[in-house]
Amino acid sequence: MKYSLGSCTIDTEAYEIRRDGKHVPVEPQVFDLLVLLLRNRNRLVTKDEIFEHIWNGRIVSDAALSSRVRSMREALGDDGTAQALIRTIRGRGFRLVGAVTEDAGELPEVVAPGDITVARRADIILLPSETTNAPEQPCFTRLDDVTARGTSAFRRAALCVGVVAIGLITTAWYAFQPGRGLPFPIAHAALGMPTGPGIAVLPFSNPAGDATLQFLGGALTEEISTELTRYSELRVAARASTSEYDGNDIDARSVGRKLGVAFLVTGSLRHANDRVRVTAQLTKASDATLVWAETYERDLTPADMFAVQQDIAIKAVAAIASISSGVIARDALGQARGKPPRELSAYECTVRANEIMTYSAQSHLAIRNCLETAVDNEPDYAAAWAMLAWIHTIEYSQGFNPRPDSDPRERALAAARRAIELAPANPMARFAMGRAAYLKRDLDLFYAESTRALALNPHEPFLLGNIGSWLAFTGRWDEGVALIRKAIALNPKIYPRWWHAALGKDHYRKGEYREALAEFKTMNLPNWSWNQIELAYTYGQLGDLENAHRATAKLYQLYPGFDLEKAAMEHRKFSFEQSYIDHAVDGLRKAGVPEKAGF
Repeated sequence: MKYSLGSCTIDTEAYEIRRDGKHVPVEPQVFDLLVLLLRNRNRLVTKDEIFEHIWNGRIVSDAALSSRVRSMREALGDDGTAQALIRTIRGRGFRLVGAVTEDAGELPEVVAPGDITVARRADIILLPSETTNAPEQPCFTRLDDVTARGTSAFRRAALCVGVVAIGLITTAWYAFQPGRGLPFPIAHAALGMPTGPGIAVLPFSNPAGDATLQFLGGALTEEISTELTRYSELRVAARASTSEYDGNDIDARSVGRKLGVAFLVTGSLRHANDRVRVTAQLTKASDATLVWAETYERDLTPADMFAVQQDIAIKAVAAIASISSGVIARDALGQARGKPPRELSAYECTVRANEIMTYSAQSHLAIRNCLETAVDNEPDYAAAWAMLAWIHTIEYSQGFNPRPDSDPRERALAAARRAIELAPANPMARFAMGRAAYLKRDLDLFYAESTRALALNPHEPFLLGNIGSWLAFTGRWDEGVALIRKAIALNPKIYPRWWHAALGKDHYRKGEYREALAEFKTMNLPNWSWNQIELAYTYGQLGDLENAHRATAKLYQLYPGFDLEKAAMEHRKFSFEQSYIDHAVDGLRKAGVPEKAGF
């Protein structure tokens, strides 16, 4: 469905907003809230309805709701003063007041036995693909003409039941006719929903009863909860269910069972002069084991209260939730290593994809097999499709376990498309499409999907580090390096070491060879051919032939037949600028790499 509102077009299938023809990135909850108002534009939508449909019944603070409404207005070019498109009904809710037109497109006619025609108009019956966030009470989008004739609540309910029953019978009859599929796509409400571990953020304690910290403690608890929801594989407990607990005086096992979560985030705050100390902890509820703890100290003044709150929250969440280096992912990876592949869940296979960073054909094959089994068993799990797409691209870029019958990049694109179909607002799905497009050298698509992924989760180190590296390689060095440095700063203790490759290459292209060498040594990936290539051409430029020959000797073990022609080819795979390729080849030539292997 496409809606036009003012200068904006809202496309529910593409999951995007365009204003004056330009894409406007928004958070998933902001988009879902806008669609809820659009579908109920003839009436007031209450706060309770919004909490029910946007937060799945969780009660969140008015501040969180206000933040989403403000972002929605900004995306539409509206504001809280004019309220030309979205009107606030004080104390009650919100109503869309701007003029709306819609384009439902053509739906195929469904003919049941007896030539009964049903459900051809999208403005009468809400088909399953349009019901995910719609209010549950009506089965019609427009009932004004019915209610105007005095139809009773009982008759309306009966009519709804009858229409739905006919629709289901019709669909079943049609679907099971020989040679036929479903007449229209069925979108399940569960698609794209989290299937990973549950986590609850308990109120941060204020042992000294410091009034200055009362606001900060509540804000931190809410900010961490909100940031965790960006990690689409985690199930985050509602604030309403956790507010009764004191984070420093709990029975973790009991609370975990009651809330249905595997992990608990707790914390405390202390204040001295203009400094605040925040301690955050992650406890495994099953055995009350403390699996992570960190202390953050910051200067605290009224002017920087919000900056301190956000800085601590995003760092804590990155350390806890990142799919590449977070505590929860590493815990799941540890559990997965002890299980036979057939017993691994789709989530465990998804997390296991982090083992690919060992850069071995053996680990690549194991992960690919695991993920292919996962999507067969759980075909609606978007994250598994996204990671499978990434694994297919590794087959192309590293040459691991090639299948001669197809291009792994095409398989990657197909898996990424499936992930986006299932969960268009999942940042990992967008990442997967961006990666596949990057290796197909479709840089426009790569840039667009990377932007979408980072808009959906701007604080996930995995996205920042990987996308930043590839942006740098395509020539957007300053932008890419900034993203990588942000990724490392979010979780400086644990991150993929290969991210230093782009940092080193940035120095190398500038002729800063000593600085480049330091970054390439920090990578410390001796069994990865690229690390040896980088060391060889940097030593070559420095005139250090002894170490250059050591690097090339190791390189020939890892990549038999390597020569300058292959060096250029490998760089082109990753869309490096020709100037960088020439510079790298020059360094390799100085290191003693032949023009052509065997000559």
